[in-house]
Amino acid sequence: MIKDNQKSLNRFHVVLDACVTAFSYLLAWFIVIGSGWANQLGKRTLEVGFYFGALLVIIPAYLLLYSLFGLYTPKRVLGRRNEFGKIFKANSIGFLIFGLVLYLGRKEPHLYNFSQRLVVYFYVLNVAFMTIERNGIRIVLRSMRSKGYNQKHILLVGYSSAAEGFIDRVNKNPEWGYKIRGIIDDTKERGSEYKGVKVIGCVEDLDYILEQNSLDEIAVTLSLGEYEKLRHIVALCEKSGVHTKFIPDYGNIIPTIPYMEDLQGLPVIHIRRVPLNDPVNAALKRAVDIVGAIVGIILFSPIMLIVALLIKLTSPVSATDVKVTILSADAGTINWVNVGINEIEIYGSINNDYSLSDVAGMITGGTTIAADVADFPMPTVPEGFNIRINGADFEQIISRDGKIVHPLTDKTVKVSYVITKEETGEELVTDDFTYTIAGQHTTNAAKNTKPSIIPEIAEWYSDSTDSVATDSITAVTYDNNALEDVVNEFIADYKDFSGIELQKVKGNAKANAFNFSLSAPDELLGDEGYTMNILSDRINVASESTVGNMYGMQSILQMYKSNPDAFSIGTMRDYPRFSTRGFVLDAARKPVSMDMLKEISRTMRYYKMNDFQVHLSDNYIWLEDYGKLDQENQAFDAYDAFRLESSLTNDAGESPTAEDYSFSKKEFKEFIQTERAVGVNIVPEIDVPAHANSFTKVWPELKVTNKTSSTSANRPLIDHLDISKTETVQKIEEIFDDYTHGSDATFDSETTVHIGADEFLDNYSAYRNFINTIIPYVKQTNTVRMWGGLTWIKDNPITQINADAIDGVEMNLWSKDWADGIEMYNMGYDLINTIDDYGYMVPDGSKTRANSYGDLLNTSRIFSSFEPNKLRSSSGYVAVPSGDDQMLGAAFALWNDNIDKRASGLSESDLYWRFFDALPFYAEKTWAATGQEKGSADALNTLATSMGTGPNTNPYYQESSVDNIYESYDFNSGKGLDDTSENDRDLTLASDSTAKVQNKALVLSGDKSYVETPIEQLGNGNALSFDITLSSEPESGDILFESDAAYGTHDIRIMSNGKLGFTRELYDYYFDYTLPVGEKVNIKIVTQQQVTKLYVNGQFVSNATGEFNHNGTTKKSGITNATFALPLQRIGSETNAVQATIDNVNVTAADMYNKSKWTGTTNSETTYNNVEGLLRYAFDNDYTSRWHSNWKGATDKLTGSNSFYAEINFGQKYTINQFSFTPRTDTASGYVTKADLYIKANDSDEWTLVAQDQTFAADAAQKTFTFDAQEVQYVKFVAKASSDGWVAVSEFDIANTAQDPDQPEADKTALQELVNQAVTDFTGYTSESVTAYKVALDNAKEVLTNEDATQAEVDEAIAALTNAVLVTDKSKLQEKIDQAVTDFDGYTADSVAAYKAALARLNEVLADTDATPAQVSEAIAAFDLARLVKDTSDDGKKDDDKKDDDKKNDDKKDDNKKDDSKKEDGTNDNSSSTNGKADKKDTASKAAKTGDASTALPYMLLMLASGSAVVILKKKKEQ
Repeated sequence: MIKDNQKSLNRFHVVLDACVTAFSYLLAWFIVIGSGWANQLGKRTLEVGFYFGALLVIIPAYLLLYSLFGLYTPKRVLGRRNEFGKIFKANSIGFLIFGLVLYLGRKEPHLYNFSQRLVVYFYVLNVAFMTIERNGIRIVLRSMRSKGYNQKHILLVGYSSAAEGFIDRVNKNPEWGYKIRGIIDDTKERGSEYKGVKVIGCVEDLDYILEQNSLDEIAVTLSLGEYEKLRHIVALCEKSGVHTKFIPDYGNIIPTIPYMEDLQGLPVIHIRRVPLNDPVNAALKRAVDIVGAIVGIILFSPIMLIVALLIKLTSPVSATDVKVTILSADAGTINWVNVGINEIEIYGSINNDYSLSDVAGMITGGTTIAADVADFPMPTVPEGFNIRINGADFEQIISRDGKIVHPLTDKTVKVSYVITKEETGEELVTDDFTYTIAGQHTTNAAKNTKPSIIPEIAEWYSDSTDSVATDSITAVTYDNNALEDVVNEFIADYKDFSGIELQKVKGNAKANAFNFSLSAPDELLGDEGYTMNILSDRINVASESTVGNMYGMQSILQMYKSNPDAFSIGTMRDYPRFSTRGFVLDAARKPVSMDMLKEISRTMRYYKMNDFQVHLSDNYIWLEDYGKLDQENQAFDAYDAFRLESSLTNDAGESPTAEDYSFSKKEFKEFIQTERAVGVNIVPEIDVPAHANSFTKVWPELKVTNKTSSTSANRPLIDHLDISKTETVQKIEEIFDDYTHGSDATFDSETTVHIGADEFLDNYSAYRNFINTIIPYVKQTNTVRMWGGLTWIKDNPITQINADAIDGVEMNLWSKDWADGIEMYNMGYDLINTIDDYGYMVPDGSKTRANSYGDLLNTSRIFSSFEPNKLRSSSGYVAVPSGDDQMLGAAFALWNDNIDKRASGLSESDLYWRFFDALPFYAEKTWAATGQEKGSADALNTLATSMGTGPNTNPYYQESSVDNIYESYDFNSGKGLDDTSENDRDLTLASDSTAKVQNKALVLSGDKSYVETPIEQLGNGNALSFDITLSSEPESGDILFESDAAYGTHDIRIMSNGKLGFTRELYDYYFDYTLPVGEKVNIKIVTQQQVTKLYVNGQFVSNATGEFNHNGTTKKSGITNATFALPLQRIGSETNAVQATIDNVNVTAADMYNKSKWTGTTNSETTYNNVEGLLRYAFDNDYTSRWHSNWKGATDKLTGSNSFYAEINFGQKYTINQFSFTPRTDTASGYVTKADLYIKANDSDEWTLVAQDQTFAADAAQKTFTFDAQEVQYVKFVAKASSDGWVAVSEFDIANTAQDPDQPEADKTALQELVNQAVTDFTGYTSESVTAYKVALDNAKEVLTNEDATQAEVDEAIAALTNAVLVTDKSKLQEKIDQAVTDFDGYTADSVAAYKAALARLNEVLADTDATPAQVSEAIAAFDLARLVKDTSDDGKKDDDKKDDDKKNDDKKDDNKKDDSKKEDGTNDNSSSTNGKADKKDTASKAAKTGDASTALPYMLLMLASGSAVVILKKKKEQ
C-alpha cells in the first residue's frame, strides 16, 4: 500500500533536493569563483573552505523552506505551474534571507567579502534545476501509476453526483494513481456499479470494512440529503486513523464554478466570482458612491433638518423622574427671595415596557426602618410587576412575609427580593439591599460591653455597669422535661469549669439561679435562637427549642471562662446567620475512634457548630503506586477502609467492613441520635461509586476494569464501581438499604445520608443516570447529601438530571471545576460551601498553612475574605442573595490522604489540634454577620485558646497533677502499691496477674503480669521515668507499659529489631536504644507534639521514628511525626509482659529544668496578650504561646545590621550541652535563620561565645545549638536574621545530650541518603522554599562532617531536611487559570473538549500538593497547545439544552458542549482500555497519514541544527 512507502518517498525527496541544492551552489561557485572570473574582475575572493562550509547552513535552510511551502506533500493532482510557483517562492525567500544575512553581517570580513554574484547565480540555477528535478520525478511517478504501480487505494462513502464526478476524473487521469476500491451507500443496492466501481455495502458496514481492509484514503461523497450521517462517518474514520476527505455534492445546485476561501481556518465556498472583486471596478463604484452621496446631502439637507426637529418636538420621552430648574422669578411687591409652585403636571402614558433588570434598578436600599414599624415597607414597582422578599441574612429580624422584630440596638440587615413580570411569569432574584433596622434601645458605650465569646453574640444591650457574682448563683431551674438532659449536661459542664455543683430544680425561674425556659421569646427567633437576660440576682434563658437553650448554656460557659468571677448585667438576643455550620472528617483512611468523634462533636457544640459529616469509606488515592491495567489488581493491596459494620458479604463470606477498626451499627446509631438531641446533625457518608476500593475488593466483578484515570494516566480505576451495570446499581442500593431500612435502621428517617458521588472518572452517561436513580431511591427514607461533580461529569449529548434528583438534595460545593457553584445553584441544589480553596486541609505534620490541601488552613485568609454565601464558579466568587433557601451554610474538611506509602504518622490528637485550629473561624463566619467582629485573626485565635476545647473534653489526654507530678511509685510505701505523690493514685494488683512487689520493686514475669494505675494515658508535654532491669533476653513484642486501644495496640515494648519503642494507632515507633540484660538503667520518655524523646540515665539518646505496616508489608518508614500519649493503664501487660524488675516509676510534666524559676530580659518584645509577645512566654512550657519581637509602635524588624537578644537566667546551674528553640507553630512567621549563642555559669563571668552565625532552616522544626557539656546558668540568644524580619519563639529548651559510652555512635545512614538524594536543580520552585531547603541541606552536610555529632543532632538534621519541602512555583499556572476562557459559544466541540481537558489538568496540578515543576510545565504547555477553534458549522437548530433566559444566572456555560474526555456514548475517552480494537500504540502508528510531510520535518531540523553548530565551531576556531 502507498502509505507503507510514503515515508521512504519523502526521505528520497529530501535527499534529492539536498543534492540539487548543493549542485546548484557548487556550479554557481565554479562559474563565479572557480573559473577565475572574480579575479578577472578584481574582486577579493574568500578561501574555498568558507564557501563550501556555508553549504552546511544553506542546505538545511532551503530544505526547511521547501517544507514550509508544501513541496513535500503528495503531487498526484498538483499542477506543474502550481509546483513551479512554490519552487520560485521558496527560492526567492531564500535569496532575500541570504542577502539580508550578508547585509546585516557586513562588518564581519567573511560576510563582507562573500560574492554577491554567486548568490544571484545560485538563485537562478537552483530554481531551474529544482524545476527540472521535480518535473522528472513527476514524469516517473505518473508513468508508474499509469501502469498500476504506486496506487492509492480509496473508498467512496455515499453515492451522489459528486461520487460520479470523482470517478470520472480518476478514470480520465490514470497518472494520478488512484484506485477506487468501491462505494458504500444506503440508497444503492449492493453490486450496482458506475463505470466499473461497485457498491460494496452500506454505511453501517464502514467499521467492518475499515477493520478488514488496508485503505489509504476515504472520500466522503454523500448526497445533500444524507449529511446527517456525516458526524458518525467522520468519527469512525478518525478512530481508524485513515486519511479522510470530504467532496461536497453541490454540482446540481450551483450553476457556476465556485471557489474556496480559507477564513482563519473556516472554509468558505464562494458561489461565483463577483465583478466588484476586480480592483478597477470596485474603485469606480466607490467614486460614484462618494460623489453622489455628497451631492444628495447638499440638496436635501434643509428638508432633513426640518423633519428631524418636528420628530423631536412631537415624540414622547421615557422618564422615571422630572427635574424643574427655576432660572429666574419675579420677587413681587413683598420681595421674598423664594419660589412657590402649586402643582406640576406631566402629560403622557405609563411605560410598562420595562425589563426585570430595569425594575431591579429602581430599588434602593440604605434606609433606616424606624423602631415603631412592624411590617417591612416593600419597594414599589411599575404596574405589571410584583415583588416579594426572597430572604434576609437575618430572618430573625425580617421574615419572608415582611414581619419585623426590632433588634435590641440598631442592626444592619441585608434583604434580597424576587421580582415577577405578571404577563410572562418571568422572575428575577435581586442582589442584596442593605437596611438599618432601628433598635429597641440606644447603645451606651459607658455601660457594660458585649461579652466576648465565640461565635459573636448577635445582639446585646446593657444599661448597667454592674454584674452578678458567679458564686451567688447556686441552682439551675427548668420549666419543661424536654430540657432535663441538657440541664444535666450543663450542671456537669459548669462543675468541670468552676468546681461548683449546681442544684437542679424543676419549676419556675427564681433568684440565684440559671433559669431555662422552653418558650418562644418572639415569633422570629427560630429553633437555634435564644434570649438571655442577666439580672442582678439571676440569669434567665429562653428559647422555643432544647437546642436554643443548649446554645444559651454554651454562652454561659464561655462567659465564665472569660471572667470566672462575675457575669456582666445585660440582655442578649442571639441566633445564627446560616442553618448549616459544619465540619467534614475523613475517618476512613485514618481510623478515628468513637471517643474522638464525641470529643469533636462536643467541641463543635461549644462553638455552636451543628453539622458533623463523617466520611466512612475511602481508599489510598495514589493507586498508581501499585499497578494498572493488567497489573491493576495489585492496587487492592493499598489501604482502604469502610468503617461501618455491614450485613452484606460476597460468596466467600467476605465483608466490606474494615478489619482494623469499625463502628457497630448500634454504637453509630446511638452516636447519631444522642448528638442530634443536643443539636449536632451527624451525617454519615458512604462514598460511591468512586473511592470504593472497600466494595470493589469484595465484589470485583462490579469494578471498572482495565481503565486508567483521565486526570492521571497511570492511576487504575479499580476503586470505581461500574455503574453501567444494573447489578452494580442494585448492589449499591443494597449497601444503603443495610442502614436505612428496617424497624431499627442505623440511619433513621431524620438522618441526612451522604452518598459521596465525587470524582467519578469512567462512564459519564452511566454516572448521570446513576444520580437519577440512587438519589430518589435513598430519598424514600432519608434526606440525601452529595459531593458536587455535575459540572465536570457531562456526557454528550448531556443526560439531564431529573427534578427528583435535585429537589431537597444537599450538595457540598468543593471544587469549581467539578461543580460550578452558580451552575449548581441554578439547577436547584441546596448548597453547603465546602470549597477547597479555603476549607480543605490534608495534614502531613509540616505545620505549614495553605489556602487548600495544606497541613493547616490559612486562618488569616479565612478571617479576611471567606464568605459562606459566595460560591466559587468559573467567573470567580459570586454571592448568592441573602437568606436564599438554597444557601444552607458552610463547612471545612480534614482529609487523611497521607496514608499507606505516604503515611504521615499523625495521631488522633494531632488531627484534633488541626480541627480546633480552624473551628473558631468557621464558627464566626457561619453564625455572625461578617465573622470579622473580633478585629483580627490573631485576636480570634487568642480568644479561642483561652476558651479551650470545651467542658468535659480531653482530646489531648491531660490529667490533673500536684506540683507537676501525676503519680509516683517506689514500691516501698504501704504494700508497695501506694502513690507516693500527693495525687493518691494508688496501684491495683489484679488477682489473675503474676506481677509482685519484691525487694522494694515490681517484678514482672512475662505473659499476664501487670499492675493497674488510675491514669489510662497521658498526652503531650509529659514524661514517664522508671528504672528497669531485664531478667532475661527479651523477645519482640514484650511489653513494659500498655493501655487499652480502640484499634491496634498502645504500649511501650521491645520492637521487632530488638530496640525499645512503642506502638499506637497502627504505627510502630523505634528508639535507637537496646535495653541491656541484667543491668539497671533509668529510662525516661518525654512526649511533645509530634516528637517523642528517649533519655537513658539522664542523657538524651534519640527521637522516636516510625513506620506504617499494612498487609504484612512496611509501607513507609522513617516517619518523624511521633506524637505519643503515654500508656499508663498497666505497668506490664495483660498478655505479653516483659520479664524484668521495674522501680521508681514517676509520671511528671516534661519540664526537667524547672522553667518556672527561669527569668529573662530582651531588647525587643511585644506587650499584647496572654499567648503572644513577652519573653517569658518562651519558657512557660506552653508551645502555643510565644515570645515575639515588638510589632507595636516601633515595629522592630531585623535588617541585617541589628539583632534581637534574649538573656535567660535558669535560676541555678545545670550541666548541659544543648540549647534549643522552637519557632512559632501557628503561622509561618518569625522563623530565626541565623543566630549566635553565649553561655556562662556565674553572673560575674564573661560571656563565652559557643556558636556564631549558626544558620537554620526557615520552618517550624525545633532548632538546636550544641557545645561541650558544662555547668551553665545563663545563656544569651542573639537572633541576627529571620524569614521575614520578625522573631517569634514558642519555647526555649536545654538538655544534656552526652551519649552513654556503651551506646553506638550516631547513625548517619539516613541523613547521608537524604543528602545524596538532595535536589540540585531548583528551577520551578519558589525562592522562599529554595532558600529554606539550601539552609537545611547545608546544615545536614555540616552534621555529616562533624565526627562528634550526636544522634539528636542527626535526627534534627533529618527532620529539618525532610520538612524543608521544595514548593513548586505555581504562579504561572494560576495566571493561566485566571485568564482561561469561560464562554465557549462559537467554538468547535472538539476544541472545547480539548481545551477543557487541558484546563482541568491545570487545576488538577494546581491542587496537587505533590506536583513537580515538570508537571507544571507540561500542564502549561498542553494548555497552550489546546487552541479553541471557531465553529464554522450551523445546522440551523437551536440548542434544546440551553437554560431559559429567566433563570437566576444567564451567564452560564452551554451544558451541551462536547468534552474531549467523553465519547458520544458517555464513556470517558481519556480512559485507556485493553479491550478496544485499537490501543494507544495502534492509534499512534496511524497518526502519520499518506503523504504526510511530518516525517521529513525532523530530518530538516536536525540538519539545520547540525549545520549551524559546524559554522559556529568553525568561526570560534578561526578566532
